[in-house]
Amino acid sequence: MPIFQPKDDTDETLIVWLDLETTGLDPRGGEILEFAAFASDLDGNRVGSSIEGVFQHKRENILTSMDDFVIDMHLKSGLLKRVWSDDSQEHINRRNEGKWRDIASWFARLPGKPKKRNLGGNSIHFDRTWLQTKQPNLLKNVSHRMLDVSSLLLIMPQVRESDLVVEHRALSDALMSYDTYVKNFMTLLRPQAKIA
Repeated sequence: MPIFQPKDDTDETLIVWLDLETTGLDPRGGEILEFAAFASDLDGNRVGSSIEGVFQHKRENILTSMDDFVIDMHLKSGLLKRVWSDDSQEHINRRNEGKWRDIASWFARLPGKPKKRNLGGNSIHFDRTWLQTKQPNLLKNVSHRMLDVSSLLLIMPQVRESDLVVEHRALSDALMSYDTYVKNFMTLLRPQAKIA
């Protein structure tokens, strides 16, 4: 039996687990490097497929918007090697626009109404702010509500933030947020629950 009961089966509330990797903290002067998302119901059961994409940029264009800490972080994760492109700016833009169309199509295919799709993740306000700045039309497909795993960590002293492995790759970080929710928060609500 589910812990959370939707009003009816066609009106299920979803959590859209999402993570972005970026060139820094400022969406006005930076760029999105990587996007990943997947959905689950409130009981933690995965719904549908995931989507992810690496956005390419000219090396010289993104290096100027990153400090040494961010450059080092994305070099260690291997992301920068996948982001850098020697193609023409026109070709890069066309390819990146195609990826954003694919992401928008994925959002549109999610079940239920947009007001029942809630963003979830670690410090998800950061990702939402970047999307609001760079891809505001995507946010028409989700509710204003968010489930922030970093807030859950504040009320769950048994989970130490240092126990979380953040790889600074979008899909693995979104999965880490989801796992934290399922393994900790769901266990508090119903310790005997088995997530499918």
